[in-house]
Amino acid sequence: MLIFDDSEGQSDIKEKDTLDAMLAVGSEFMTDSDDESTVQRSGEFVKIEKEPGSEPFPRHLLLHETCDVFTKAGVYLGDNDYFNLSDESQLDRRTLWYVAGFDGESQQGTAFREKRGPDMVRMPRCAGQSDPSGAKVLFGLYERSHTAIHGKRRMFVQDDGKVLVLRDVVQRGGRFYYGAQTDSFTSVRSARVSQVELVPYDPQTGKTAAPIFAFPVFSGVSVDVTEGLPKLRSNVSVDPALPMYDATRIYNITTGALGGMDFDFQVSNSTPYGGDPGAVHDVCPPAMAKTADGKLYQSIIAVYAGDDDVRAPASAGAYRLTCKYTTLDAGAKTTKIVIPDPSWIGTYPGYYYAVSQVELVRTAPTKAFLYVRAHVMQGGAKSTYVSATDQAVLYYCTADAGATWTLLPTLVGMVPTLGGMLARDEDTLLTFETMPDYPTAALNVRAITPSSISVIGSIPLSAFYDDLFDPGFVRVPYLAFGFGGVTYIRKNDQTIKRLWMQFDPRWYYEDGSAFNLTYPASRPLLMVSDDGGKTWARRFLPTPWAFLAGFVVSTGPGELAVPVQSPRVEGAKNLTVTIYRSRNGGDTWTADANAQARLTARTRIDGGVVIGRRIGSGHQERYEQDLSDCWLEYNRGELAPMLTLRDEQGRFLNSDPARPWVVDARKDKPIYG
Repeated sequence: MLIFDDSEGQSDIKEKDTLDAMLAVGSEFMTDSDDESTVQRSGEFVKIEKEPGSEPFPRHLLLHETCDVFTKAGVYLGDNDYFNLSDESQLDRRTLWYVAGFDGESQQGTAFREKRGPDMVRMPRCAGQSDPSGAKVLFGLYERSHTAIHGKRRMFVQDDGKVLVLRDVVQRGGRFYYGAQTDSFTSVRSARVSQVELVPYDPQTGKTAAPIFAFPVFSGVSVDVTEGLPKLRSNVSVDPALPMYDATRIYNITTGALGGMDFDFQVSNSTPYGGDPGAVHDVCPPAMAKTADGKLYQSIIAVYAGDDDVRAPASAGAYRLTCKYTTLDAGAKTTKIVIPDPSWIGTYPGYYYAVSQVELVRTAPTKAFLYVRAHVMQGGAKSTYVSATDQAVLYYCTADAGATWTLLPTLVGMVPTLGGMLARDEDTLLTFETMPDYPTAALNVRAITPSSISVIGSIPLSAFYDDLFDPGFVRVPYLAFGFGGVTYIRKNDQTIKRLWMQFDPRWYYEDGSAFNLTYPASRPLLMVSDDGGKTWARRFLPTPWAFLAGFVVSTGPGELAVPVQSPRVEGAKNLTVTIYRSRNGGDTWTADANAQARLTARTRIDGGVVIGRRIGSGHQERYEQDLSDCWLEYNRGELAPMLTLRDEQGRFLNSDPARPWVVDARKDKPIYG
């Protein structure tokens, strides 16, 4: 069939669906026309035309990508199935792009429409589902998808309305991760990410260009431990030969965290030790930077584990990192980032720290902070054994766009976390302490600068629990996630800089009392600060259910937005997401009735929860919405943080709509910035 697309790249999923419907009918001569486009079929010839001026300029971009993979016939593929997939296999689409426009004539926003785009952004990590009597659990979800759940960004807005997409390149042979299909902990092979590419994407046309930047990722292991399944996992090794596995165990101390395994089960209050391909590399939002003599260039900074950054080639334990960065004249260069040895190395020689997590936060066109989590690996036979769960939390900074990195002073007792980081200004990164399972004390907020790490404020527990049902003896822990942000509000006739960070409750629970003030007893919320992070106050999101709330983002200097999913109705084929906006720093929220998207019912952003449905039996019976562990029961990360490409006047924005000067040296910072 010959298709003549005269739409100049403007045709999208709408026209494709129209053509598919025509082919399903079977008639060789058909025309479908509306006020947007015309699709005409004449035998083996198809012509597509778009009406002039019918396409509003793109304003918002949403990416929805499931963790799981299905065939065209709807058959679910586990990790091992995907690993052994043939090149001829036909897979169902798991990556969906949605664009919402803004009509300059009517001054109204338009609904999200599905658009063509890259067919895979993040490598699938299949999370099997188990249904014990008391809960619906997406087994392995957090270990495999924690970077997406915490909002790690993979899309960056450019100042011409186009987008750079961080895309995984998947390899199914050679080195690989390990996965577990069910709660039996059966280890199976899983495909790995071998390279990451930065790909230009045009939301207006749906077209993708060749990568402008790429780097290899050394991850996974090169030995097959799948014989004699299942196997236990051990954090120490007493065998002087230091095997990566034997007949009964996989040794985390010698495989390293990047082998795709989780070293412990503390998934709710600390970063897991591996299993997520996105954990061991990161890219700063690209920026327009200036050289010392004032020349402009695009700064791209990536940090990752390279092929030469490991001591044991069969393992996945990187003892240092590679930074690849762009320059004005020489293109891309690389430099090495050294991970220090444990402080006790003199007492227990032969061990070293290996990387298990990296996060980058840009604070200015040439400045960034790097967070590194590392765990212990063993390099020789020992008489005294240290566990692989022994860890370090390290921070680095660069002031020359990645060319050099400075290791910052460490603070004793720092708890590893993921996300929960906020760029306050170009020289200060704020981090939020992780609440324990049973919180009893205020949550500390730390300021990290090139010269110090110190506690600058705290959030009292009452800020989370006031006016909510509080059982007193067991408080729900809240976890900061994402990378927060800044918005600007008017207060006392002044423009005030308000910091914000998103928090989720770890669980929900049913309260049978008639006297509770608000149900549910824990809610998704923002903590906001108008004094630079010293004091914080609570602002509720426009839904009481965390599993219905997406990521909060800045869409301009004075506006926040968050997608909210409609409650699931059992048997529904589609789910609706509506964008809510706040123009007063999160104090109040208003639904944008025009900004809606329709998602497939296969999504797990809400965990499939039907509010009001009873599950379990006996003492375990409860409402389905009363989640026992949010991190295992829904996957917000399938709906990536929304991008805003233009403002309401059609003017181009960049990857920091609230503070454009952070990623563009040509932008002036106002006094209140």
